[in-house]
Amino acid sequence: MKPIILYQPSKTVFGGGVFRQLQDECREKGFRRILILYASPLKNQAEGIEKIRTLSAKCGIPQKLTETGIDASETENLADLAMKVTRLLVNNPREVKREDAIHIYHALM
Repeated sequence: MKPIILYQPSKTVFGGGVFRQLQDECREKGFRRILILYASPLKNQAEGIEKIRTLSAKCGIPQKLTETGIDASETENLADLAMKVTRLLVNNPREVKREDAIHIYHALM
């Protein structure tokens, strides 16, 4: 059973129909445990990060890439592949270089 987390900043950002559609699409793709989160005020960024880590661990989502069978020797290849996904890179507010991507993947091991 694959878990998925749907997130929206508040109950008013998307209408209920949008989330029902997302839930239906997720179920069609094999996701059975669907959790919808609504944002609540956080004291700081670190608190939000910790809440996401705790929740993802409770949902059984692997916390490290090695838990998914990816070996640390693959980080350069992963970085090269990630750098080809330009539709995501162009919208990133900060420029990401290959070395940055390698560092990110090493940190996720």
